[in-house]
Amino acid sequence: MKKILISKPNIDHRDLTLVNKAAIDGWGNNYLFYNNKFEKDFSSYIGGKYCIATSSCTGATHIALKALNIKKNDEIILPNITWFSCASVINYMGAKPIFVDIDPKTFCIDPSKIEEKITKKTKAILIVHLYGAVCNIEKIKKVSNKKNIPLIEDCAESLGSKYKSKKTGIYGKISVFSFHGSKTITTGGEGGAIITNDKSLYLKMLKISNHGKNRKKIFFQDDVGLKYKMSSLQSAMGISQLKKIDKINLYKNKIYNFFKRKLKNLPINFQISDTKSTAYYWMPTFYVENENFNRDHFLKYMNQNGINLRPVFYPLHNFRFYKFKSYKDEFSVSEKISKYGVNLPSYFDLEKKEMESIIKHIQKYFFLNKLI
Repeated sequence: MKKILISKPNIDHRDLTLVNKAAIDGWGNNYLFYNNKFEKDFSSYIGGKYCIATSSCTGATHIALKALNIKKNDEIILPNITWFSCASVINYMGAKPIFVDIDPKTFCIDPSKIEEKITKKTKAILIVHLYGAVCNIEKIKKVSNKKNIPLIEDCAESLGSKYKSKKTGIYGKISVFSFHGSKTITTGGEGGAIITNDKSLYLKMLKISNHGKNRKKIFFQDDVGLKYKMSSLQSAMGISQLKKIDKINLYKNKIYNFFKRKLKNLPINFQISDTKSTAYYWMPTFYVENENFNRDHFLKYMNQNGINLRPVFYPLHNFRFYKFKSYKDEFSVSEKISKYGVNLPSYFDLEKKEMESIIKHIQKYFFLNKLI
């Protein structure tokens, strides 16, 4: 059997046809056509007013922080378990990431622990809908509104997921997205986007994302900016990919439910989204409720059997860049889920026989290592 990957994009002839068309006619007076259409289509899909297509989600976050005037020694609250670029951008701005432990069920930021981390230096709360599960936005918004602190939503892994009746990405002052090749849809390996309903912030971020250029006066710069634009070819890929996002999400949830059902007799706990949400799980994720479980040994065993799994992200507070204080035992949930947590494969081309092979090898490992 071929190697089972952890993730891969679903790219078909329709995607490639539109990219090829953009390569031919997406220049000159037409150079913004595909970019503008993708931004319009994506903002319509999310339900937001304004969209900026970017070269990556990391770039989108950088733009967001600059637009919010984040300065040296400001503090940004974020979950202790997430992709490390969230903290890296904060660090790069000269600000300080303030980590909060995660909820043991959703694996997202624990809303009950946010307010205690707020100080006079807190300038934003950055939440992450981890692996497609949705945060308890209602509780988080209460804190954000009470303290008048802007909320940034990182929806890199939750594209299409909803809280109540609205998609993730509509609740933050600014929301950021990823179209990396591993994500639900891709714009050709890399790519990102920003959504906001605030027109003044939108115009500010638009300028920041394109060198700080004056939009009417050629070669004139109004401010110091960055270069995080998405290309015409990437935008064309995104336009085509958006048309099948619902189909991909439905299949990914079938994968999640299949794994959860077939592994229910093992001592594992699957990540579960907030009860008021409709989640489309980017990657099925669980942690093992057995201290004898050696996560790295398990991953090695699965890889030797042709199955590529991933560990849950490492707690950010353990990286040397962020050891600016003693944390004691305030991240016990993060430590546990990271130590015993695993991501399972999920992509549109994953076949049932491959899923059954994954189940078989997981069950065999647990039996051989006396974990059941």
